[in-house]
Amino acid sequence: MPTLQNKLLPFRDYDEHEVLNLFSLNGTGLAGTFVAFETHDPSNADGWTTQAVGASYDGVTSLRYEVKAKVKVATSGMSKYQVAGITLFDTREVDNNGLLLKFNPQRKAELQCVLSGEAVPVLKRGLVTLSHDAYEGTPAVGNVGVIGNAGKVLSITPGSVVGATATGMTTGWTSAHVIGRFISSSGSQHGGFALFEINV
Repeated sequence: MPTLQNKLLPFRDYDEHEVLNLFSLNGTGLAGTFVAFETHDPSNADGWTTQAVGASYDGVTSLRYEVKAKVKVATSGMSKYQVAGITLFDTREVDNNGLLLKFNPQRKAELQCVLSGEAVPVLKRGLVTLSHDAYEGTPAVGNVGVIGNAGKVLSITPGSVVGATATGMTTGWTSAHVIGRFISSSGSQHGGFALFEINV
């Protein structure tokens, strides 16, 4: 049985007005993944995919609907202006038993996930509890977060953040990379968790 565990723990504190519900994830991914803007053409906001809902038959059209505005998994070095936020739901096709969720909307709702092509809620400002799979480095109270590898947040000390010079940005992390701050160290339960305040 495949292990599908999102990277967000239940405690969260945010306003629904801080959640974007306009973009679908290009691919699949777990909740608690930081994503970046990829495409958004307001004149091409949604439409049909090339994927059939069920079996394909001659003379029958049974295609899935898709939100064309896309986000992608954020990569190391991205600035906060490129980052849309953190996903609150998984984007997946199957459940923990490998069964297709497109045929079981109740199970999809229970798992708090969306199918590929459906809009995934993305939080841009608020407080979340990250599991150990969602961050890199060692969280500590007052550390700031920048985008690390594979949509994770990297914990760095505020002293690691440098400013701009007259000739442009200096090397290393700048305030333009900071996407929030840790307000706790890592807890010992659940493999190590941390409270993170997002602000992109």
